[in-house]
Amino acid sequence: MRKYLLILLPCILLACDKPEAIVPIAQFNISQTSGDTYTIFEFNADESTDPDGSDSLLKYRWDWESDGIFDALYDYNPINRHQFSSEGQYTITMQVRNPSGLSASSRKTISVSRGSIA
Repeated sequence: MRKYLLILLPCILLACDKPEAIVPIAQFNISQTSGDTYTIFEFNADESTDPDGSDSLLKYRWDWESDGIFDALYDYNPINRHQFSSEGQYTITMQVRNPSGLSASSRKTISVSRGSIA
């Protein structure tokens, strides 16, 4: 018991803490920035990184209208596909979370026109 007390005592006196976790860096690409209501857009957040070195443990979620309501739960897959049913400008938000629970977001805008059957 004395060995453990001697090891812990310096940390107690010096207020030893775990290093602070660092917020991840959120980045994503879109297969194309414009299309129509028949276009299936591909969103790839694979370039998001975790400065703590846990890139493979990052989780991602998406908000297709940037209305603050995420349309998908967190998932380990950085790639997602989505088709928009109405024409308009859409700002997409991707949020990435690291194992420490810290998160970061990135936004991009796309343009969707009305599709027509050829």
